Amino acid sequence: MGPGEVKPGKLLKIADAYAVEEKPGTPVLALAAAVIYSAVQIHESLHQPSQVTSLTEWSDTQGPFPMVIRCVAANGCYVSNRHNDAYSSHGDKVQQKGCLFLAEGEEQVLNITFTKNPLNGLTVIWDPSTPPPPGSPPGTGLAIGADMNCPPPACASGVMPMFTPVLGGSYLANYVQTANETSPVAPLRREWFVDFVARDSTVDPAMTACADKLSPAQVAAYHQATVRIMSAWYRVRIYREHLTILSLPGICGGALELCLQVGAAAVIALELAKCLVPRHDARGRDFLGASGGEGGAGSVDLQLRR
Repeated sequence: MGPGEVKPGKLLKIADAYAVEEKPGTPVLALAAAVIYSAVQIHESLHQPSQVTSLTEWSDTQGPFPMVIRCVAANGCYVSNRHNDAYSSHGDKVQQKGCLFLAEGEEQVLNITFTKNPLNGLTVIWDPSTPPPPGSPPGTGLAIGADMNCPPPACASGVMPMFTPVLGGSYLANYVQTANETSPVAPLRREWFVDFVARDSTVDPAMTACADKLSPAQVAAYHQATVRIMSAWYRVRIYREHLTILSLPGICGGALELCLQVGAAAVIALELAKCLVPRHDARGRDFLGASGGEGGAGSVDLQLRR
């Protein structure tokens, strides 16, 4: 081989000695992506919507449950709330008041428990001959209160008292207790949903302790309403998962591991693409063109000195 001949392999080796191929900063990119991902996760955790759970529980094994009643009869109401027999749940925890007289507009909080005895429980009697208050059906003598949800600014306290009118007859009451852990306003609400069952409004002396307070004529003329709690009640919880300091390392570490795995998969995919897709080296084309190789347009006299 003469001194003027060109060795392509040696030329490429010399050229490659001065070539610097840029490598992407994969770990740095993965770390930056992990920081961004962690920030997004923390933001979503702090602004996630409230979650609601509802549990159905037996009324027979729990209680007593507070109920607000209001007398709306013009001549007053006679209230009896007896829970002192073996057929009532936690009847021993209820303060027995015997017969209470409530004037028109007067309210009272009573403890209600489940009873298997139909003669036991809340019974109210009143004179139906007087006109009912405005907005109430004829014959109304009693109203049962509930804490209806009313968020601010409509209601500063977070609740609106809602009273359900009660006429003569039999009623079943469904109790719902809502604990709201996401707001300092109205953290606990108690609601009674009352359903009408039977229309018979005849006063039954066996169901009330107030019959002996009335004359026989009043017993015959007055109306009676009985209210019994249903066998199941509902416990509702409104809450939001809180982000704790102990959860931050897990979020950040998991985000970094995920981004590193994604980055590694991307690098492997790029390397596979380089191997599978045909590519002509620019340096090889320049050399072939300069040495008059295949497709070359000219030749260059290269002098190599040893």
